[in-house]
Amino acid sequence: LCDNHFYKVDDSPKTEDRCKRLQDMIDLMDAVSASTVEISRVVKHGHVVVIDDPIDYPVISRWLEMRLKVRRLFSPGRNRRVRFVWHGTAGQSNPPTGLIDIQRVLPHLDDLNRTVPVSLTVISNSRALFEQYVKAATFPVQYVDWQLSTFPYHLKQNDICIIPISLNGFTICKTN
Repeated sequence: LCDNHFYKVDDSPKTEDRCKRLQDMIDLMDAVSASTVEISRVVKHGHVVVIDDPIDYPVISRWLEMRLKVRRLFSPGRNRRVRFVWHGTAGQSNPPTGLIDIQRVLPHLDDLNRTVPVSLTVISNSRALFEQYVKAATFPVQYVDWQLSTFPYHLKQNDICIIPISLNGFTICKTN
C-alpha cells in the first residue's frame, strides 16, 4: 500500500464500503507491504512490512545538461529571478492534497519577491487547477504539463523545489 485508503473524508456508505472491501482483501493476505511507517500503523494486519520507495533522481541527457549549463553561463548576472518549482499531481480539495497546497505558500513568495525577484513553475497535470490556485500570485508563474520525457529537463531549470503539504490522515501516509 502506498496511500492511506482507510482515511475517511466522510462517513458516507460509499466510503465505508470502500474501506470494508480493502480490509476484506487485506484479511486474505499472509503479509502486507506498506511504503511508509505511517501507513503500516493504519493497516490492520498481523504482518506488515515497510518497504520504502526509492528516491529517483532525475535523469537528463548529457546534451541537455550541456545546453542548460551554456544557457546559465550566458544568462543575465545576479539580477535574475530565483526560480521556484512545485511538481506533483493536481490532487483534490477533500482531503487537501496537491495543487491546493500552493495557496499557502504564495503569500510568502509574494513577500520574498519584494526583496528578491522570484518566479514559480508548476509541473502538473491540470492547467485549470493551476489557474485556480495561483491566480493571486503577484510574481511570474508558469504551468508546464507533466510528461515523463520532459520532466527532468523542466525540473533542473529551477533553483529551489517547494513541497507544501497539508497534514491530514491521507497526506501523512504518502510515500517519499
